[in-house]
Amino acid sequence: MSHLNGVTFLSFAVDKPMRKVLKMTVQDLVSNADKTVDPASFRRVMSTYPTGVTIITAEGPSGPVGMTANSFTSVSLDPPMVLFCASLTSSTWPRIRTAASFVVNLMSHRGVGLAATFAKPGIDRFAGVLHSPGITGAPVLAEADAFLECELTDTYRIGDHAVAIGRVVAVGGAAADSPLIFHRSQLHTPGAR
Repeated sequence: MSHLNGVTFLSFAVDKPMRKVLKMTVQDLVSNADKTVDPASFRRVMSTYPTGVTIITAEGPSGPVGMTANSFTSVSLDPPMVLFCASLTSSTWPRIRTAASFVVNLMSHRGVGLAATFAKPGIDRFAGVLHSPGITGAPVLAEADAFLECELTDTYRIGDHAVAIGRVVAVGGAAADSPLIFHRSQLHTPGAR
């Protein structure tokens, strides 16, 4: 066990190449400890973490609304709860928030075009898109691999994003198709058949 700047590190046996990687990582952490992380660097580092791709949909006052989101996770199994994050600059987020219910459409490799469409601002994202209302009235996309229909329970503003938490009231799909992944700021279809 060793200590560095008040942090305790556990020692363990690693091979020589790994020692170099670990040493560089600790040195980088120490040398950057007092610096503010700029948004571009943070985005670049976060882009190395692959995520799944969802399309969040809701029934707005003037029709269906939706947006692509990759910041999504489950929060609780009992009761079943999920969350997603939306940029505060999004023109779609306020309409989803006021709808009070939403659907998380989990996209497979077949949904790459739809995910790209729902990420574009200023267009009719539902033009020609097959969907049907769920039990809350929020749109379930026909092209989704699976879906979770939710009632919005809480929202929080954290930095430049809103965190939306929903209680899952219905689920469906799960065709076990190849996933759609967002990695290094691009959509990928690993293992697509």
